[in-house]
Amino acid sequence: MNQRSIASSSQAGSDMSAAELLTSAMPYDSTTRQHLGRVRVYAVTLARAVGLPDESSIEDIDEAALLHDIGKLAIPAHILNKPGRLTDSEFDEMRRHVDLGTAMLSLLSLRSTVVPIVRSHHENWDGTGYPRGLKGTAIPLGARILSVADCFDALTSDRPYRSRLPAEEALVVVRERSGTMYDPAVVNAFMCIVTSGAINCATPSAERG
Repeated sequence: MNQRSIASSSQAGSDMSAAELLTSAMPYDSTTRQHLGRVRVYAVTLARAVGLPDESSIEDIDEAALLHDIGKLAIPAHILNKPGRLTDSEFDEMRRHVDLGTAMLSLLSLRSTVVPIVRSHHENWDGTGYPRGLKGTAIPLGARILSVADCFDALTSDRPYRSRLPAEEALVVVRERSGTMYDPAVVNAFMCIVTSGAINCATPSAERG
């Protein structure tokens, strides 16, 4: 990322949000951009289904969904694209993308309520997640929403280490993780928007999550 690329993006799209401008300036491949776009749609639709009280909170989730993987730009490609299981040391390196992304975003003029969502989107409902081991409602609601959206897209996308699951099988996995990894209320709302057809779940892509 550099000032020139951000400036040119800004001139090309003055109606874009700060997160959209920043994302457009990032050296992402097409697969990652597609992933971010789908997670954005899932997360915002889910946020409305959960009943977030104001448009500002939904905008926070929208921006966080676009920016949640920015830290992966600092993770070595051989880890991101490894076709097999990560070693413990490689997984530790992969987990650093959350703190790296948080550090990157903290230097920018974003809404202060966006960064905590990015920082917490790998926390688990039962406290076994990372980077801080937050539990239950100590995890920001936006992060609880983003984590379900991100998981579903990961499961229904091709990855270097496995093929994508059909949406029906992915929903079973998400449901099984309710109460351990994910907020049960958020999972229930997600089931409703998928089964109602409020989101379109089809999508082939390949990237490590």
